[in-house]
Amino acid sequence: MSHAGNQFYLFFGELLPPAVADLKKAMAEKKIEQELSVRVVARVALSPKSMFEFLEILKKNAENYSQIQNAPIDLPPAKG
Repeated sequence: MSHAGNQFYLFFGELLPPAVADLKKAMAEKKIEQELSVRVVARVALSPKSMFEFLEILKKNAENYSQIQNAPIDLPPAKG
C-alpha cells in the first residue's frame, strides 16, 4: 500500500513459493534466495473516504470471523 496526493494505492501480487518442505531451514542453509519476488497483478486506487470505508469493512469482517470461530483477535475498538 502507498499513497500520493489524494489517492491510496493497494497492490495485490502473486508469489509462487519455492517447493521445499521447510522454508525457514532452506533459507537458513542458503539453499534458496533470502528475498522472494512478487509479481503485481492488480493495483487499486482509492479515495481517502473509500480507503477508510474499506478499512472498516476489513475490521468488521475480522471481528465477525473471531466471533464465529471463537478465536479472539486483538483489535482496537471500533470508533463510532
